[in-house]
Amino acid sequence: MKGDQYRRRNVKLEVEKWIDEELAEDIEVLAEHHPALLQQLRDVVCEAE
Repeated sequence: MKGDQYRRRNVKLEVEKWIDEELAEDIEVLAEHHPALLQQLRDVVCEAE
Protein backbone atom coordinates (compact mmCIF):
# COMPACT_ATOMS: atom_id res chain seq x y z
CA MET A 1 0.00 0.00 0.00
CA LYS A 2 2.74 2.47 0.91
CA GLY A 3 4.50 1.73 -2.38
CA ASP A 4 1.35 2.64 -4.31
CA GLN A 5 0.98 5.90 -2.37
CA TYR A 6 4.61 6.77 -2.99
CA ARG A 7 4.27 6.05 -6.71
CA ARG A 8 1.12 8.17 -7.03
CA ARG A 9 2.83 11.05 -5.23
CA ASN A 10 5.94 10.68 -7.37
CA VAL A 11 3.94 10.64 -10.61
CA LYS A 12 2.09 13.77 -9.51
CA LEU A 13 5.36 15.59 -8.79
CA GLU A 14 6.90 14.46 -12.09
CA VAL A 15 3.92 15.71 -14.10
CA GLU A 16 3.85 19.03 -12.24
CA LYS A 17 7.56 19.49 -12.92
CA TRP A 18 7.09 18.65 -16.61
CA ILE A 19 4.23 21.13 -16.93
CA ASP A 20 6.18 23.88 -15.15
CA GLU A 21 9.52 23.34 -16.87
CA GLU A 22 9.03 21.77 -20.27
CA LEU A 23 5.51 21.92 -21.64
CA ALA A 24 5.60 25.48 -22.96
CA GLU A 25 8.83 24.80 -24.84
CA ASP A 26 7.50 21.52 -26.22
CA ILE A 27 4.40 23.30 -27.53
CA GLU A 28 6.52 25.98 -29.20
CA VAL A 29 8.59 23.32 -30.98
CA LEU A 30 5.48 21.46 -32.11
CA ALA A 31 3.83 24.68 -33.32
CA GLU A 32 6.85 25.57 -35.41
CA HIS A 33 7.89 22.18 -36.74
CA HIS A 34 4.93 19.80 -36.36
CA PRO A 35 1.63 21.74 -36.30
CA ALA A 36 -0.44 18.68 -37.18
CA LEU A 37 0.98 16.81 -34.22
CA LEU A 38 0.27 19.79 -31.97
CA GLN A 39 -3.33 19.76 -33.15
CA GLN A 40 -3.55 16.04 -32.45
CA LEU A 41 -2.24 16.66 -28.92
CA ARG A 42 -4.79 19.45 -28.40
CA ASP A 43 -7.58 17.20 -29.64
CA VAL A 44 -6.69 14.51 -27.12
CA VAL A 45 -6.08 16.85 -24.18
CA CYS A 46 -9.09 19.06 -24.79
CA GLU A 47 -11.42 16.13 -25.40
CA ALA A 48 -11.69 15.66 -21.63
CA GLU A 49 -13.27 19.10 -21.16
